Parts: sequence; structure tokens; C-alpha cells
Amino acid sequence: MKRTALRVRAGSAVGALALAAGMTLALTGPATATEWAGNGTSNGVCSNNTLDTSLAPDTQVWQFVLTSPGPGPWTLTATFADSGTIMAQGEQQGNGAVHFLVTTSANDTLLSASTDVPVDDESSTLTVSHCTFNNPTPPTTPTTQPAPPTPAANNAVKAAPTFTG
Repeated sequence: MKRTALRVRAGSAVGALALAAGMTLALTGPATATEWAGNGTSNGVCSNNTLDTSLAPDTQVWQFVLTSPGPGPWTLTATFADSGTIMAQGEQQGNGAVHFLVTTSANDTLLSASTDVPVDDESSTLTVSHCTFNNPTPPTTPTTQPAPPTPAANNAVKAAPTFTG
């Protein structure tokens, strides 16, 4: 028997008929994911950066904000070019937006991000609010002194040429 996916609201008459007919039933409810749409970055690079020397060298902390969240717990999954996929738990600020903090290597590029939590309405957005970073570690100083430059061969002109006419 072929099974057909049918999306209906829980408790509806259509849902009861679908079950009686042996169809697969997918219940719908509030949106279950909010995808990041590039907000707060320029091609995945954080647009609003602040230096924070209290962070470990060569690191960057991204703050994501989810507006109009449903009830928690809140989980963010973000994928970066250098740091890979990172999951973070969110913290609601008062009764409002949920903030997520993600630490990556400095100057990383965000490729994608999403939450898997219900949202209260269709206007929910996931945005990169800002980033803090610590300057990259300075290059290491060589342990040996470089050899002095070798003198160039003496190719200097001893006298200016003369022309006779």
C-alpha cells in the first residue's frame, strides 16, 4: 500500500480520516525553525565587530538574536567556514528575544544558522547582532638572527665614458 504524507492540524476531521485510511500524518503547528538570512553580516563576515582583549587570542564571539521565540529550551546550530558546525543554547532576555553566543576562530565566515525552536509568529528573525574578537596572535620572533646581507659585487663604473667627435 502506498503511503501519502498529508499535512493537517492536530485534532481535525481530516486528520482522523487520514489515519483511518492508513495515510502517514504529519501534524503542523507553530513554525519549528528560523533560518538565518544573512542579517548582520556582509557575505557571512560579521558586520559589527568590537575588540575584546579578554578573549583568548585568535577567537571571535558571535551574538545571535532570535526575536519572537516560543517556549524554550532554545538551541542554535551554526556552520562556519573554519570552525565547522557549532551548537549553542540560548538565554531569554526578560520575556523577549533569545540570545545565543558562539565562539569561533577569529575572522571566521558564517555559512548558515538556524534554530529548532517554535516561534510565536511569522515575523520571527534570527540575526547576528554583533561580534567581539581578540587580535590575532602576533607572528613569532625568529630565534636566530638572519645572516647579514652579502656585499654586492663591485660593478661600479670607475670613470665616465668620453666621446670624441
